[in-house]
Amino acid sequence: MYQRYHRVGPRHVRFLEYWFALNVALWICWITLRLRRQPLPKLLSDLSSKKPRGAGSLDSQRVVSIVKRVCRLRLFQLPMFPRICLRQSLALYRFLRGKGYPVQLHVGVHKERDVFRAHRWVSLRGEAIAGDTAGEKYRTLFVFPLTVHPVEQG
Repeated sequence: MYQRYHRVGPRHVRFLEYWFALNVALWICWITLRLRRQPLPKLLSDLSSKKPRGAGSLDSQRVVSIVKRVCRLRLFQLPMFPRICLRQSLALYRFLRGKGYPVQLHVGVHKERDVFRAHRWVSLRGEAIAGDTAGEKYRTLFVFPLTVHPVEQG
């Protein structure tokens, strides 16, 4: 459906962005339910095994920008939804991987005084994306996938 709007004017590009934002929001609702029934490694494995579907003609920077904005919507701050870093990293992983980018999802911990804090982030070629530099102080516990290969578009 996205390819239909690939070579059209700014009005249709704006429609494509809103359509993509709606898809991200619905996907976050769906993934919230899946997270309650499946452990994270199994969920990521399932997401990786499906045929990639991305954001059509949107470039990667626009995808990151839209995902970040959707993840910060007031609706997703309700207690039933995962914390911002988890929902944002899962959405970035899913949609950038769908565009063929070899992204990795990281889970790390950091100890502040006597409290452990967890954080999740997505990297592309070893660099954290979405302006997330907080991962530098976290000790990585989990990376998915361990080896990165470009995703085949088909």
